Amino acid sequence: MTQPTSIAGQSAFVRPLTTAEEQSRQIALVKTPHVKVIQLLVPAGRDVPTHQAQGELIVHCLEGRVSLFALGNTYDLTPGQLLHLSIDEPFSFRGIDNASVLLTLIAAKAGGRIELIGG
Repeated sequence: MTQPTSIAGQSAFVRPLTTAEEQSRQIALVKTPHVKVIQLLVPAGRDVPTHQAQGELIVHCLEGRVSLFALGNTYDLTPGQLLHLSIDEPFSFRGIDNASVLLTLIAAKAGGRIELIGG
């Protein structure tokens, strides 16, 4: 994983896919004590093993297509689709087409209550 951009007010580049993405790759874009944003590149036919996020997870497909396995279901995500997973929900991916996925992890606060901006 590359070094994160975690300085408030500094922009991060979410790069487009190249024509020959051969390996799954994670690019850390933001990392703070409460929020992590990662771009995940998933080549066609590749599996990303099961993970369990330690907080709420928002998965946003930017390019390509992936199958996400969570909540006992399979979700085929295409560009523009977004999926929310609750705290500690196990999930995994399979690349259907070369894909770029944005993962936003919001850490659980003490007591299990999560407050979002404006909430």
